[in-house]
Amino acid sequence: MVFQDTKNSGRKPYMEDQVFLLGIRPKRMVSSDLFVLTVADGVGACVHSDKVAFEALALFVDEINRFLLKNEEKLVAITATIDSTKELLWTWLTQDALKNVNARLLQTFPGEDIGTTITAAIAFAGEVFVCGVGDSPAYLLHGDEMEQLLELDHLKGRRNVLTESLGDLHGVRPHFARRPFTLDDRLVLGSDGAFGALPEAEIQRILSQRDARSSTGWSRTLLETLCREAAETTDDNQAAALLLCDNRWYI
Repeated sequence: MVFQDTKNSGRKPYMEDQVFLLGIRPKRMVSSDLFVLTVADGVGACVHSDKVAFEALALFVDEINRFLLKNEEKLVAITATIDSTKELLWTWLTQDALKNVNARLLQTFPGEDIGTTITAAIAFAGEVFVCGVGDSPAYLLHGDEMEQLLELDHLKGRRNVLTESLGDLHGVRPHFARRPFTLDDRLVLGSDGAFGALPEAEIQRILSQRDARSSTGWSRTLLETLCREAAETTDDNQAAALLLCDNRWYI
């Protein structure tokens, strides 16, 4: 797997977008490593937007570690298989992960008016598991095809008005996706500013280009090009991350 990421404050004097990349090699766990991408975009109308976004990502990673510790016996049991591990991971992601992050975020900032989007992906053993709240998109590119994986939580025709975000006292209603993730597939997560008002055909064109200077053909240059072109359509901060399914393991 190959990680790349980029951040840009755009025309704003402050940075509310955060990105975090992580590879986890659990002890004695059946099969392969876990590769984690997370992007968060703090809600500008709320307090501590940059800190809230960063904390949301940190809490998500901590929830993964808690999941691994809680289920260690199941994950390393003789009867454990790749498929049973995937199902355990998917159940946790869809039932507990972002619900727990939201609850802990509210405990971290008690009584505060807070808000942030989050989109997170875990690649494991030939599949990718994605969850999100808010309007930070996730795109999967497979060959010549591109798919937007998650429904975005904003008002139709008003991209800057969120209908869901972390930090809601009444809880959150995340979106989920699960897809195969095979050799040369690319997963791209980003804040809404990273894509701006670019049409999907233009996003796909940019992200399908190969960088001849990179050993893999894919590099941070693609993300920087995406953000540069998107910046022509928005004043917003930008954060984006790419995960390439490759037979190497590095950032």
